[in-house]
Amino acid sequence: MNITFKLTSAFGKSLWMVLFLFLSIPFQLRAQDSLATVYFYRPSKLDGSLVGFEIKQRDEVIGRAKPNSVFTYRTKPGEQIFKATTETESSFRLTVDVGKTYFVECGIAVGVAVGRPTFRLASSAEAKNEIAKIENTKRQGLYSKIILTNIKTQKVLLLEEGMRIAYALHGDLTIKKGIINTIDKTFVVVDNRTLAYEDLSLIGRRRSGSGFFQFFCGFVGGGLIFSSLSPAPTPQCHGCQVESSVDTGAVVAGVLLGAGMIGVGINSGFRNSPKDVVTKWKLEVE
Repeated sequence: MNITFKLTSAFGKSLWMVLFLFLSIPFQLRAQDSLATVYFYRPSKLDGSLVGFEIKQRDEVIGRAKPNSVFTYRTKPGEQIFKATTETESSFRLTVDVGKTYFVECGIAVGVAVGRPTFRLASSAEAKNEIAKIENTKRQGLYSKIILTNIKTQKVLLLEEGMRIAYALHGDLTIKKGIINTIDKTFVVVDNRTLAYEDLSLIGRRRSGSGFFQFFCGFVGGGLIFSSLSPAPTPQCHGCQVESSVDTGAVVAGVLLGAGMIGVGINSGFRNSPKDVVTKWKLEVE
């Protein structure tokens, strides 16, 4: 009798859940119908910068406008304010109505160093024509990541837009750092500087603070090893016979711990060092 009651209760709960979900569908559809649609697109133009920028609404990132890109945003009706920042901040006010679709063209205007973001409300016919061109380019090949493959071990590392990297060019031993702005088929833009892949000798990810972490591991590890191997001070006692003893286990533990800390630092340095893309790593884009 008890088993029958439990099964009936479970069936009843499931039935109520299904009924609730079924009845909530119209309300969900109605909520979707109460929104407006905004297309943000950015054509690839020679007079603009290759630098992409994030678009925000109420300090929340809703998308990234990079050359030859498009994304859709659904929002509530009323006046909406969209913002983007490069060397300066730009804002765009747009009043939207329920169920309607709007098209905003993004771009870069001439500035002192990078340029400033621009927004323009475009007509439906113009925007659809530009978006069709963008989608056609995507089908032909859109590149968003750099793939580094170790020729010997086949280990794979990925570099994407927004990552901090370190790199060096042929004939220049200086390691430079920067953030990836744009990835293309034949070049990458790092801190607004266009670098052809064929000119790179080294490239790899460089996490912020990795240099300090490596120094910290080396300093602490070296200190542990030094203190473990250093003899204990002999007390000054005239006429006393002092017997010294060494705790071998503590010495070994200290040395191993110190070596482990140094190893962690070395491993971090290896993972965060630029890779040789001439002889040891294969560079591809996808």
